[in-house]
Amino acid sequence: MRSRLHAYRLTVSITIVAALLAWIEGAGAQVPEGSVAREVIVIRADQAWETPDDTEVLHFRGNFELHAPEWSLQADEADMYGPMDDPDQIVARGKPAVVTIRDEGETVVGEGMTVEYERLTDTLTLRRQAHLLGENLEMSSAEIVFDVGTKRLKSSGSSGVEMILQREVRQ
Repeated sequence: MRSRLHAYRLTVSITIVAALLAWIEGAGAQVPEGSVAREVIVIRADQAWETPDDTEVLHFRGNFELHAPEWSLQADEADMYGPMDDPDQIVARGKPAVVTIRDEGETVVGEGMTVEYERLTDTLTLRRQAHLLGENLEMSSAEIVFDVGTKRLKSSGSSGVEMILQREVRQ
């Protein structure tokens, strides 16, 4: 049984790394023609399993960590939705779940009881006790939505407050 479990973990690890590399490449990473780009993405969790039906969901439970070159995510549990070679969404839950994004020398740390990343819209949503801390910004709300591509924020709380912030881009 132990060798079968070890083989499953190895297969899941290789599959996850390959899927995430394909995901990043498909999300716009530029690779010069004829060269091979390699990024190491590490996922750790106490448990991992696929949904037995055809819904293409990979579940992680216990001490979930995802480390990529420009971002990381820690949570108690997480689910990846969509085909393994091109997932559509990652939903992480924790007390709190924490995401760290490193971009152009700036580090932004976000947390919430739920952290959700949507690849198709390139948005990061922090829900329930959401908090975002950046170099020139600190925000707390019931929900914070961050558009990764445009670097715009939208915050809403139980009192109906909404904020949109945009940082200057130096050229």
